[in-house]
Amino acid sequence: MLRLKLAFEECDVAQAQLAREAGYSKALVSRALSNGEMPVDLDRFIGAVALFVRRHEGLCNWLEKKGLELDALFERVDAKGRTIATLTRRPVELDGAILAVAGRALLQGPKREEAVGLSSVALYLLEKLREQPIGMDELGEIEMTAGRLLAGGAS
Repeated sequence: MLRLKLAFEECDVAQAQLAREAGYSKALVSRALSNGEMPVDLDRFIGAVALFVRRHEGLCNWLEKKGLELDALFERVDAKGRTIATLTRRPVELDGAILAVAGRALLQGPKREEAVGLSSVALYLLEKLREQPIGMDELGEIEMTAGRLLAGGAS
């Protein structure tokens, strides 16, 4: 479990409150806190947790009493709070994934499942882009440029 779960239990803070304030599902928050299964948008999750903790005096006091920094909340711990593992951030290898699929398509011919999977990734990324706090002009320009690139035109 994450140390954050211990902090929540000892400070009587509900996981549902974090889920509600951070905009995540209860299931996602539960999996992260109980099993250390971090969401795909790890940096956003960490930022949301940090903001949540700073807004809750009890959690801030808990960290101070334990002599811990905010990053310690993301360590995997046993039931007694002893560190088992620290959070390891793995970089997203989107470029590598795209090149692997494109290379395989060139060598073996495209497979329907891979094309559908790549399309799903592209749609997911577009949805996430649309959730970002950027203006519609910038978003429109990004989408138009991406469309021109996909159509094989110059940017």
